[in-house]
Amino acid sequence: MLGKLIAYEFRGLWRPVLIVLLIMAVAGVAGTLSCNAIEVVSDYYGGLKVGASDVAGDVAIALVLFTLFSGFVVWAGVIALFIVVVSRFYRTMFTDQGYLTLTLPVSTAALVLAKYLVAFILMLAGVVLAIAVYSAMLTTIMGEYGPSATTVILAMLGGSFGFFNDAEPVAAVAGTVNTVISIGYQLGLAWLALALGAWWAKRHKMAAAVGIFLGVGWLVSLAFSIADVIALTTGGYSYGWGMANLATGAVSVVRMVSFILAAVGCVALSVFVVRRKVDLS
Repeated sequence: MLGKLIAYEFRGLWRPVLIVLLIMAVAGVAGTLSCNAIEVVSDYYGGLKVGASDVAGDVAIALVLFTLFSGFVVWAGVIALFIVVVSRFYRTMFTDQGYLTLTLPVSTAALVLAKYLVAFILMLAGVVLAIAVYSAMLTTIMGEYGPSATTVILAMLGGSFGFFNDAEPVAAVAGTVNTVISIGYQLGLAWLALALGAWWAKRHKMAAAVGIFLGVGWLVSLAFSIADVIALTTGGYSYGWGMANLATGAVSVVRMVSFILAAVGCVALSVFVVRRKVDLS
């Protein structure tokens, strides 16, 4: 039954998700071509007389702005994808459609889990596409003397340490795992926030859910940011940068484990709230 629910969710989401992914891909291609055009303009017109050089400079500035806009569209596409999957969960569980959804001959856990898994897969696809697009743009900007596309992708996944030693495998793997876990955590928090908003708020349930999501997310981010700073400064000043890297790595591991537990807990709590507490009447 879970498989049928997952297939049903995919059928309900594939059109808007496909549109968002296509827009992201087009923006990425346009941004990459714009990066190539910037290099061509700079090389071809750089040695011309002053008037032509001024025009070339204006064209180059326009291309840079277009490239930045393309990158923003890709980033906005990831946000739009998140809104699409979260909105479907809210619409099919906590509005008039929720009456029909919750009368299906399946458990509430199966309903919530199916929606979560589909949302996770689609968000992962969007993030992978965004990383590929940004990697292509960055590789084009750096040119033939810059790192390879593989190195750039691994560096984006593994953080700043990925740029050293041809994208250190440990950093790349850790970054990849962190990306996947972060997606699961954000979706789990959104699921719980929507369930709590539907339970607590008689009106403006979505607004309440947004407030819970942003508030809890900000507090968690603040807590781990403080932990990172403490680990970096304490380890760096007291024991050297090697210990600082070890301390910040330990904080990262704690963060990932905490996010896994939080994702599982949030989904489980959302099932409980929907089953026991939410009154759609």
